[in-house]
Amino acid sequence: MAVATLSYAWILSAAVATAQPALGAPTGEVQLDPLQFEGELDAVRQEKFTTAIRDELAETRRVVDQAEAGRYAVQGHVRAVERDFEIELRAVELQTNEVVASTRQLCELCGLAEAVSTAESLTATLAAKIDALASGPPTIRVTAVPVDAEIRIDGEVAGSSGLKRELSAGEHELSASSRGYVTEVRRVTSIAGTHEDVHFDLSKTPRRQPKTVAGWTLFGVGAASLVAGVTFIGIDNTQVRLLCSGDNIDVNGNCRFEHRTLGIGIGLASAGVTLVATGLALAVRKRRSKQRAAVRPTHAGLEWRF
Repeated sequence: MAVATLSYAWILSAAVATAQPALGAPTGEVQLDPLQFEGELDAVRQEKFTTAIRDELAETRRVVDQAEAGRYAVQGHVRAVERDFEIELRAVELQTNEVVASTRQLCELCGLAEAVSTAESLTATLAAKIDALASGPPTIRVTAVPVDAEIRIDGEVAGSSGLKRELSAGEHELSASSRGYVTEVRRVTSIAGTHEDVHFDLSKTPRRQPKTVAGWTLFGVGAASLVAGVTFIGIDNTQVRLLCSGDNIDVNGNCRFEHRTLGIGIGLASAGVTLVATGLALAVRKRRSKQRAAVRPTHAGLEWRF
C-alpha cells in the first residue's frame, strides 16, 4: 500500500511541477510543526518519523521552523499500537488556521522502516496537494467541428467551440453535440495549475438510403394489403349476418344476402404480394450490392455465390 501511494504522489507532483515557482521562493516555504505521537514510540523512533517527513518536504520546498511564518504549516499525528501505525498529515493555512489538505493511512503489521516509508509517501502526497493549492485552478479550452457544436461540461451547457473555462481539480465529463452529427463524450482529469486543450471532430449521423426506407414502406403496405385480401377471400359466399333475419331468409333457411368479395380479395392479395416483393427487393438491394460474386469448388462441382 505504501509503494502505491508513493507512486501516485510522484506522478501528481510531476504533473503540477511545471506550474510551480522556483525552489526557495516565498510560496515554496512550508512550516513544519512538531509532530504529535501516541503509543509505544520512544524518542529515537519519533525522531526517525520527524526526519523522514522533514527531508521529504525539503525535496520540493524550503522547510522553516514553527517560529517562522511560512504560508502553510504541516502538522502530523502518529499513533502506534504494537505493529499497527496510523499516520495522518494535514496542511493548515496560517492566515486562516484552516485545514486545506490532509492525507491519512493505516499501516497494519508494519515494521518501523515500513511505517517511516509510509510517512514519506504521505508527505509527498500532501506536498503535491499544497503545490496544487498554490498553482491556481486548472483551465481548459474546447474546440469542435462543426464550430456551432454545443459544448457541455458535467452535463451543463457551457458554450460552443472555442470556449475557455476554469474547472475545479478532478474528473470532468465533456460532450459536444450538433444536429446531424453523432454526439461525442470524453472524460478528462484536471490538475491544478495546468491548461488542457480538447478538440472534438464530430462524425455525421449515418443516413438510411432512400431506397431502403421506401422498400420497407412498400413491404408494410403490401403485407397489410395481403392480409386484407386473404380476409375478403375467406368471407366470400358467407351470409351477411346483420341482414339475415325475417323475410330475408327463405324456407330452406338460406339468407338472401351473401358476401361477394372474391374479386376484391384476389385483387388486394395480388397487389399485396407485388408490393411485398417489390419492398423486399428495394430493402435488401443495398446489402446484396456489397456482396461479391464468388466461385468455389464443392463435391458436386463448382458453386457460384452472389
